[in-house]
Amino acid sequence: MTDYHVTIDRLILEGIDLPSSAGPRLAAGVSAELGRLLAEGGLAAEMSAGGARRAVSGTPRAGGGAVELGAGAADPAALATQIAGAIYGGLGE
Repeated sequence: MTDYHVTIDRLILEGIDLPSSAGPRLAAGVSAELGRLLAEGGLAAEMSAGGARRAVSGTPRAGGGAVELGAGAADPAALATQIAGAIYGGLGE
């Protein structure tokens, strides 16, 4: 089993109307889902040896994974799954 350490200094969500109380639940959900994705799929070889990404973003200028907001956008658990998938996708770029 490989251990990974991922630090997310800041997560900026624009255009999403969530109560501030949803923040801790969203953070825990992103952490759990990202952990699951890493355990299941690992990391690209260049990242497995260590490395950093300045940003992983859903915006075209940053080149990260996009998050498609559907009906579940107001649900922190569903949103966390989408965000973690975008982060995981961006780690392999």
